[in-house]
Amino acid sequence: MPGGAAGAAVVGISDGLDSFISACAGSIGAGTSTLTLFPLDVIKTRAQVDGCIGDDAGSRGIADVAKDIYKGGGVAAFYRGLWVKFTDNIAGKFAYFYLFSYLRNAASRATKGAKLSTALELAIGYMAAVGNLLLTHPLDVVYVRLASSPQGSTVTGTLQKLLREEGLFGLYQGTAAGLALCINPAIQFLVFERLKGQLLAATRSSTLSMFAGFVLGATAKAIATSLTFPLIRLKALYSNGSVDKSRHGDEDPSLLDVLRDIYDTDGLKGLYKGIAPQLLKVCLSAAVMFSIKERIYDVTRALILARARRRARLGITSSK
Repeated sequence: MPGGAAGAAVVGISDGLDSFISACAGSIGAGTSTLTLFPLDVIKTRAQVDGCIGDDAGSRGIADVAKDIYKGGGVAAFYRGLWVKFTDNIAGKFAYFYLFSYLRNAASRATKGAKLSTALELAIGYMAAVGNLLLTHPLDVVYVRLASSPQGSTVTGTLQKLLREEGLFGLYQGTAAGLALCINPAIQFLVFERLKGQLLAATRSSTLSMFAGFVLGATAKAIATSLTFPLIRLKALYSNGSVDKSRHGDEDPSLLDVLRDIYDTDGLKGLYKGIAPQLLKVCLSAAVMFSIKERIYDVTRALILARARRRARLGITSSK
């Protein structure tokens, strides 16, 4: 599991250190994934926010969106906002993995190593995702605005424009949708942990190979994304300031109101506009992240345990 075995403290690693190792490994995996797959992130973000309601929702493919981005700024356009997203993912995944690992270890200790229930696993994943959201949501808003802004826009210029027009509140546009969407990583990690446990039991192994981590990570993310995509698109629309409020007078529409408006105008395809680039990007991203994270975590933990055992043996020998 992400935080290691529940009995980590017994074999020489405290829950705090175990969580720190997991968080560092997760952030390295997330950073590597971001640097490797960033152009796909730009494509899926543009696909989700271009046109809130109507505008041939769902009719344009990945190639069409990529072509528009290239026409607007060449190859460089696919890397706009890279460092904002990189910082967002590094900080967010560190927070998520640390909280997830620590809470999961605590729950395992409280249940004396018994298998955690599905409801408890989801609750732990959701709480960790909320912590991640509160830490990184402003960065995510700036990135979405930048990715959908005209060519030549800068991070500083985008942030200044957002603050000037919407104030500090603008940095938290889409928080409600984000809180609802925290169920996505909760589902993802629940599926990953269940599949991982079954695979390790079947192979009688204690660690995942990088290939297994890649496949399980992609599978878990595909399931979570397919189940929650309307909320993913809704969060992108709120973050970009693209929600159509004209139908609701002076009142801000609720999440359900916006979902209903999109469905009434564009049908089911409107709710799933942009899902193809989203699945391509996030499944590859999760696959890369999990394969790297699991390997770094396992190797680092093994090295620390080996060093602890060596020091213990030396202590016993010297005492004699």
